[in-house]
Amino acid sequence: MRQNHWTLPLVAAAGIGLSSASIGAHATGGHATAVTGTVSGLSGPGLILQYANGATHPIEANGEFRIAGLPAGGADTITILAQPEGAHCTVSNPGSGSTDGEVIRIKVDCAPAYRVGGNVTGLTGQGLRLRNNGGENLAIAADGGFVFPDALPAGGAYVVSIETQPDQSVCAVSKGAGRVGIKDVVDVTVACNTNASGFAYVLNTAAKNISIFRIDAGTGELTAAREPVPAGRDPLSLTIDPLGRFAYVANYGSNDILIYRIDRATGALTAAESPVVMSDYPISIALDPAGHYAYVANSGSNSLGVYRIDPANGALTTAGPPVATGAFPIFVTLDPAGRHAYVVNYGSGSVSRYDVDPGTGQLTGAGSVAAGTFPFSITVDPAGRFAYVANSGANTVSSYRIDAASGALIPAGKPAATGTDPQFIAVDPGGRFAYVTNYSSSNVSVYRVDNATGALKATGSPVAAGGIPISISTDPSGKFAYVATLNTGNNLSTYRIDARSGRLSATRPRQATDSGWFSFSDR
Repeated sequence: MRQNHWTLPLVAAAGIGLSSASIGAHATGGHATAVTGTVSGLSGPGLILQYANGATHPIEANGEFRIAGLPAGGADTITILAQPEGAHCTVSNPGSGSTDGEVIRIKVDCAPAYRVGGNVTGLTGQGLRLRNNGGENLAIAADGGFVFPDALPAGGAYVVSIETQPDQSVCAVSKGAGRVGIKDVVDVTVACNTNASGFAYVLNTAAKNISIFRIDAGTGELTAAREPVPAGRDPLSLTIDPLGRFAYVANYGSNDILIYRIDRATGALTAAESPVVMSDYPISIALDPAGHYAYVANSGSNSLGVYRIDPANGALTTAGPPVATGAFPIFVTLDPAGRHAYVVNYGSGSVSRYDVDPGTGQLTGAGSVAAGTFPFSITVDPAGRFAYVANSGANTVSSYRIDAASGALIPAGKPAATGTDPQFIAVDPGGRFAYVTNYSSSNVSVYRVDNATGALKATGSPVAAGGIPISISTDPSGKFAYVATLNTGNNLSTYRIDARSGRLSATRPRQATDSGWFSFSDR
C-alpha cells in the first residue's frame, strides 16, 4: 500500500439516430448493382433502407425484395434510415457467398420494439434536452409527458440522462435506467427545480465528521446548512442513496458502516442507533440505482459484500455470501442501469466485473480486465457507455468501452497521461468532459471525451487545486465542479465549467476542516 492511500476524505453527490446495424457490401465491376434480400418480423410501415450514395428504399412487407439498377459502388454500406412502427430491425449479411456477381444479398430481421418515455415536472425556462443511451436526443419545451422516437427491442438497455440543462432551472432524472420489457417504458421522471435547494455532504476524515452545505443553483456557491455530524472513528468513504433517502459512511478502523437518514427539506442527517458491524475493513460502498441493494468492498478479506436495504430506515441486512475480488479491493461502482458491478483491485492492478441479479441483488463473477499500476478508483459515464480507471502508480487514466450486452470493459486506446498520483474521476452529466484529481501534483487534469470511442484527450494544462486534491464531483446541472482536498486551508473549492471547452475556472473556495469525500443529495 503506498503512503497516504488510506485517507480518503471525499465529496459525494447524489434526435433520431440512424440504424444500429450496417453491413459492408461491395459492388463489382462498373455496372449497375442489384440488391436482394429477405425481411422477417415486420409488423408495420416505416422501414426504409439507405445506401452510401444516398439512395433510399422503403420496405412494406415481410418476404423477399429486389432493388435493381443501383449504381456501382452505391451499396458499399447498407443501413436502416428509419425504423418501422412497433419494431426494431437490423441488417446482416448471410455469410460468405452472399454476393453473386453483381447481386448483393442481405437479411433484415425485425423484432417487436417499445419506446422509452416518462414525465417532466417543474420546468422553467428553455433549453432542456434529454439523451438516451448516449445518442438519441430529445428537446423538452414544457412540463408533461415525453417519448423518445426510437424504439428498443425487448431486453434492450436504456439510460436517460440530461444532455443540457434549461436556462432557468436545474433538472434531475430518476428511474432513468433499466431494460425494456414487453411494453413501453413510461415511468422515467425528470424533476426540475428553480430553488437553490440542493445539498452537498463532505466527509472530513481527520475531524471525523460530515459537513452539510446548501448549493446555490445559480452560482454554485456552498453555504453551511447545518452543524457537522459525527462520522465514526475512522471514516474513509461517503455514499448517498440514489433516491436521496440515506447516507452511508464506511469506517475502516472500527470495521463498521454508519447509516444516516436524510431530511430532504433541510439536508439534516440523523444517525441510526447502531452501526452495521463488519469484520473485513470496509473501504468503499456502492448502491444500485433503484436503492434496493448495497455493495461493500472489504479490503481485508478481498471480497465484496452484498446487502439488502430496508426502504424504511436504510438498514443493511446480508443478502447473500460475499463474492471474491482481486487483491485489496479499494473501490466499487455500478453501471447506471444497475446490471453490472465493477471493483478496482489496488493490489492486483485489475478491475473485477460482476453481473447483478435484479431480483435478489446477488452477484455472479464475470471476469476481470487489466488496469494500470495501483488502480485507485473507477467511474462509469452517465450513459453507461464508457468507464475510466485512475491508475495512481502509473500516472494515467485508462479508458474502456462497455459492451452493451455483457458489460465487459474493452480498452479504448492507450491510457491518457495525468498528473502525479491520480485518485478520482468525474464525468460531467452530458458525458462530454472528464476530470481527474492528482493527489501529489495538487491539480486536476481536464479531458474531452471522444463520443464514439470514449477515449480521453487533454484540453490544456491541469488546473491548480490549491492543496492535496482527493475527490471531484460535478453538480447535476453540469455547470460546476467541486474538489475536496486534504490541506488545512481553503480545501473545498468550487469551479465553473466552461460549457464549450470543459475547462475549469475557480470561483469562491470554501473552508472545511480536512475534506476528502464530496457527495450530492438529489434535488
